[in-house]
Formats: sequence, structure tokens, C-alpha cells
Amino acid sequence: MKMNSVNRWLTLLANVAVFASIMFLAIEIRQNQTSIEESNRLAVLDARELEVEQFNDFRSMLLQDPDLIRIWNDGFADKELDPPDRQRFDLLCNNYLWISASSYERSIALGRIEAAAATTAIRASMIDESETFKECWFWLRDMFISYGVRDYVEAVESQVQSEVPAQE
Repeated sequence: MKMNSVNRWLTLLANVAVFASIMFLAIEIRQNQTSIEESNRLAVLDARELEVEQFNDFRSMLLQDPDLIRIWNDGFADKELDPPDRQRFDLLCNNYLWISASSYERSIALGRIEAAAATTAIRASMIDESETFKECWFWLRDMFISYGVRDYVEAVESQVQSEVPAQE
């Protein structure tokens, strides 16, 4: 009888220990989830900050050189550019589109699908507005694809109103 009573107490103690362990794990999982959510929020803020910084650097580059502003505006307005200015426009366009592609990739990686969609919609509208910008885009699109941002290319081109030339 005494042994039976000891066994019951030991079983009760073991059950209490199992219950306490489960409660401890639940608390730890909740704290871990909170920590992960906070890390994700910080990663999104860092990504936004980097995006703003990159576009601000681009704008600053233009603002520091009135000739670059003229080239950018003239190229975007499809005005005829002499060969050196056209090369500078293409380099500006290249820089701008790479910033856009990296912004898109960061948004996708962080699960910010709406931000990625906004990025592609803006680029698509720019491609539709300017033949010169469109030429730059089509020159870069294969490079984007080869660097693994095919999704970006497809997302932008799905929104472009004008016909996309077939790849060679």
C-alpha cells in the first residue's frame, strides 16, 4: 500500500513537471516569435532606409551637375542626344534601373509584395512614357535576367503597355 501511494505521488510529480515544461516552452516560443517579428520590422525599416538612400544618392548626383539634369530630362523626353550625352543618359538609366531592381528584390525577400508591385508599376509607366528610357530598359533586361532578377523583368514587362520586343 505504501509503495502504491509513493508511485501515485511520483506520477503526479512527473505530470506536474511535464506540464511545467510545456508551459515553459510555450512562453519561450512566444518570446521567440516576438523577437522574430521585431527583427522582421527592423529588416523592413533597414531596406526602406537603403532604398531611400540609394534614390537620394541618385538625385544628389543629378542635382550636383546641371548638365546631368539636362541629359536626364532630355533623354527621358526623347529629345535627340549627341553620342556622349546619350552614353551618359544610358549610364544614368542603368544606375536608376539597377537601384529599382535591387529595391524590388529586397521587397520580395522581406515579403513586401505591395512595395514590389509599386516598384514595377512605376518602372513600367516610365518605360511607356519614354522611347529612350524604353531602349535603355531593353538593353538592360537580358543583363537583369542573367543576374537572377528575371522576376523583376517579368513583373515590369507584364505592366508595360507597349509591345515588348522578342528576345534574340
